[in-house]
Amino acid sequence: MNKKVIIVSVLGLVVVGAYFYFKDKSKTQEILESKPSDNSLNVPPKGTVLSNPEEVLETAKKITDAKGLARNINSLRLEKEKMLSNPKKFFISKGLGVMINNKAYLDSKIQRRVVDFDQQINSFESLIKNLGFKEVNGNAVQIV
Repeated sequence: MNKKVIIVSVLGLVVVGAYFYFKDKSKTQEILESKPSDNSLNVPPKGTVLSNPEEVLETAKKITDAKGLARNINSLRLEKEKMLSNPKKFFISKGLGVMINNKAYLDSKIQRRVVDFDQQINSFESLIKNLGFKEVNGNAVQIV
């Protein structure tokens, strides 16, 4: 009877130990295998000294705003390129396909949309510049 209790106890301890050993390993493996998110801007630039929590929050807010503006600028540029590459398909997908066969109407519509895209891009670029960043391929890069 004593041998059976000792064997069952030892097996139980081995199972519990293996559980805790492999449980921690799986979390570590998940972290190692996961793709890193774009946190390259979450750290202030080298040489920046932040003395209080308000400065840290302000810097983090600027970085977050700059990332959002950079994504918006990039998406506007891509949408503009998509429109210029195939205007008929672009306007049909937007539900504006009523007068597409009229070349003069289509040209005027394209010109108006290009002006709209350029105005939006310029306003976003001025906002991101005021934050101390610029947009490069959809990413916010700090102006040095």
